[in-house]
Amino acid sequence: MEKKVFRDPPMWCRSAPFWSWNGRLTPEETRWQVREMVEKGMGGGFMHARFGLETEYLGEEWFASVAASVSEGKKYGFFSWIYDEDCWPSGNCAGKTAEVNPEFRVRCLFARRGDAVMPPGARWEAETTQFLGCFRMVEEGGGGLRFDEAAESDAGFPDVLAFYCSSWAKLPPSTEHYADLMHDGAMREFIRNSYEPYAERFRKEFGKAIPGIFTDEPQLQTALPWSLRMPEEFRKRRGYDLLKKLPHLLFKTAESGKVRHDFWKTVYELFDESFSAQIGEWCERNNVRFTGHLNAEQTLQSQIQCAGGTMHHYKHMQAPGIDILCEKIDEVITCKQTSSVAAQFGRERVLSELYGCTGYHFSFEGQKWIGDWQMALGVNLLCQHLTYYTMKGPAKRDYPPSYNYQTPWWRHYRFIADYQARLTYALMQGKAVRDILLVHPLSSAWMRYDPSAPNRDLGDMDAGFKQVMQNLLDLHRDFDLGDEWLMAEHGAVEGRELAVGQCRYKAVIVPPMTNLESSTVELLEKFAAAGGLLIFMHPLPTCVDGAVSSRARELAMREGVMRIGSSRKHTQEMLDALLPAEVSLASRETGREASGVLLQLRRDGDRSVVFAANTSRDHGVPLRLRLAGRGVWRRWDCATGEVTTMPSAQAGGFSEVEFDLPPVGSVVLTREPGRAVSAPAVRGAALKSETALTMRTGWNFRRVAPNSVILDRCMWRLNDDPFEGPTFTMALLAECRRRLGIFHYSGSSMSGYQPWRVRQDPESLKPRGVLTQRYPLRIDALPNSEVYLVLEDRAETEIFVNGERVSAPACGWFMDKSFEKTPIGGFVKLGENVIETRMTMNACRYVEEMYVIGDFGVDPNTFALVREPRRLATGDWCAQGYPFYTDAMVYETELSMPGKPKGRVEIELPAFEAPVAAVWVNNEKAAVIGWHPYTADITRFLRAGANTLGIEIVGTPRNLMGPKHYPDRHPPWTGPGQMADTTESIYQIAPFGMMGDPKIRVYE
Repeated sequence: MEKKVFRDPPMWCRSAPFWSWNGRLTPEETRWQVREMVEKGMGGGFMHARFGLETEYLGEEWFASVAASVSEGKKYGFFSWIYDEDCWPSGNCAGKTAEVNPEFRVRCLFARRGDAVMPPGARWEAETTQFLGCFRMVEEGGGGLRFDEAAESDAGFPDVLAFYCSSWAKLPPSTEHYADLMHDGAMREFIRNSYEPYAERFRKEFGKAIPGIFTDEPQLQTALPWSLRMPEEFRKRRGYDLLKKLPHLLFKTAESGKVRHDFWKTVYELFDESFSAQIGEWCERNNVRFTGHLNAEQTLQSQIQCAGGTMHHYKHMQAPGIDILCEKIDEVITCKQTSSVAAQFGRERVLSELYGCTGYHFSFEGQKWIGDWQMALGVNLLCQHLTYYTMKGPAKRDYPPSYNYQTPWWRHYRFIADYQARLTYALMQGKAVRDILLVHPLSSAWMRYDPSAPNRDLGDMDAGFKQVMQNLLDLHRDFDLGDEWLMAEHGAVEGRELAVGQCRYKAVIVPPMTNLESSTVELLEKFAAAGGLLIFMHPLPTCVDGAVSSRARELAMREGVMRIGSSRKHTQEMLDALLPAEVSLASRETGREASGVLLQLRRDGDRSVVFAANTSRDHGVPLRLRLAGRGVWRRWDCATGEVTTMPSAQAGGFSEVEFDLPPVGSVVLTREPGRAVSAPAVRGAALKSETALTMRTGWNFRRVAPNSVILDRCMWRLNDDPFEGPTFTMALLAECRRRLGIFHYSGSSMSGYQPWRVRQDPESLKPRGVLTQRYPLRIDALPNSEVYLVLEDRAETEIFVNGERVSAPACGWFMDKSFEKTPIGGFVKLGENVIETRMTMNACRYVEEMYVIGDFGVDPNTFALVREPRRLATGDWCAQGYPFYTDAMVYETELSMPGKPKGRVEIELPAFEAPVAAVWVNNEKAAVIGWHPYTADITRFLRAGANTLGIEIVGTPRNLMGPKHYPDRHPPWTGPGQMADTTESIYQIAPFGMMGDPKIRVYE
């Protein structure tokens, strides 16, 4: 690694968010947002058509903004990534794919037994339903079932199963069918519509300013997927007639394991060949990277239902990817499936779409926690979800937060952007060291898959496999997963190692499984015969290719093949005895491998790169790292870019270093040839003094933005009807559109209801009625400066305050450029005020909540406008007049230094409620504090005598934007439903502020 490059990583090391193109696009705004992202440390963006898009998808205005992004980005090295769909899931091209040919529509398989539909909840279109077969159920002795073929005329009897396939019914308001992703012709049409238009216009930039194309959540969309190709392809590939075996997909029988195995294997192959292989080949020919992710990769159950399986698809991706949304770190399988294939096929990048659905309150520490965990497991291209082009209309509720100018911490984002870019640079050096191949149990899961309900047996397999993977990680025995079909195509025995593509493995572990493919058994037989370390975990497989067979068990029982339980203890004992570890990361307190601390070891020539990440958010851990060999150790600080030499000890062919990781702490270390620095007793700087900044009468403070109060409950009427209410605005919007005969949708992926498509119908712009809203606003103290009403579509809205018409136009914006400010200070009065708006409704008009902003306080109980406090106490600022405040508070004081500091001066912020904090000394930004240990060195900013100290606690729009009335203050999944929910009549106010006294420490 080069220190200069590490300190200031290039653009290809930087993140590229989902850039949500969700409004009216203009080249000027597009260019401005490119510059914003570059300034804040991002390296690119995925141009993602998203709900709210007013510009026609793939129209001339669309491509004008693409061209603007490309040309502006080239000035800075910013990468403009293509996204292949209007909203998601991919495969549709805004409905064009399935419009061409009815055979291209996605289909489902379902059965009727009497009045019951199986699997339950199946949707279908009656006009496209086709009869496939009829079977009479016969109970046999011992509780078994037999299925005899019956005539179609027998359908409807309670003991008869009648099977059908049908187009998957559309969900309103969509006007389109999803495509059959198992149909090769349908996917050629998708490529023609979604990919070729970019090639025609921007081919010269492919592989340069446009590095690749993202596909998002292509999926089968049904518990039992079907294709018109299925009967013929199944017969060709599996050698028998599936139509005569359909009942075994629904009922557990002696044959069901084999039939289910063969069915899902065929689904897996057809989806892979039709979708991923064709797109991957197109991208290879056109010099762009195919990236993106499949849907629901996180469990065996979910990936079977959505894709049949995932790993073989990644072979076709030049930059395979995943998504893990929400604030969690529990999907080891999701990361490992993708990073394994990337390593086996020499793919440099592994993408992750992450951070979505976490809400506006999401912190820098949360971002680091999740990012470190994923990167330790192989991810090295971060795609934040989302960067809002605009927050207009429902876009503001589209699975926040927004990584753009609308979010207050955006001005400090460079801090974490640089941290993650440096970590990316470090983790792209050389190759990861993974000596173990863990066979993936997908084929066993097929045999257990029950389309009617989540299967406990399959759930137990999921949990067991997850535990096996976690045990290996806790033991710091890194591994890859082996997909049985990739092993069949690209596996070979080389000496005493098993090769899969470009990777070599010294040990292969077969976890508890029901089935192995015959190709896997043959490969493992050769591996065992060559003296390779083959380990089976109990219980042993009883089937091969879905049928009962003793062959896998016989292999497991061979001399030299190991058999163990699946516990961590058994795993450690076996591996320690037969495959001595090259690296160890132990707790200095217990001497045992430090579980909960992830470790990635990389080999870059004669240099080793180590990344360790503490996954605990509550506890720090003292660590000792041992690595075979000798050399000089260096610590690469990803937060600052500094590189320091570390003392080490040498013993028994290993070198050791010691370090501590705080909660969510991480470290990058290298060891390279050279004379090691010995490790004497480390003597830290002596603490000279510690002072708590306790402000008994409160802090001097300043807001960095106007205060705000929300208007989200009103009396209302349509036309001249009587007023109703009070009603929450979100509930009112849905009811108003219902009465006017306009479909209401709160905002998500429904591409069939995109504004650009709605506007193509001339009827959509015709007036449907006039909506009048009356919001109360109490003022107990008139502000001394202007007061503004903030709303969207000011030009189409009449405003009245206390009965007087407000004629002033919009004069600027608040938070987002679509949130327009109108001055109303001359119309408000002490006491009760009424703010009335009138607008003409049509199919394209949304009613949104409004805000009043200005220099005032807000009573936390009545939400009346009051005088602001003169000082701010330590604690929640929401209770002190700022319940809906969206930005930062700067707590200010004077710090006196008797002379120029001779030693280090450090500030600690022991407790604050905010995503991030910043420290200002003498009007210079001295530090950004985003995660443990919440300290910063401010020495070089201090001078002798008086110094001004500002502690900036950065709030968020969470209390203004929501979820405001959802039962959970911080729901684990935050999307349109939670943001628009009005279950609770009270406001769910989240606390913000400096919650503890800062400390100043002076060291000698």
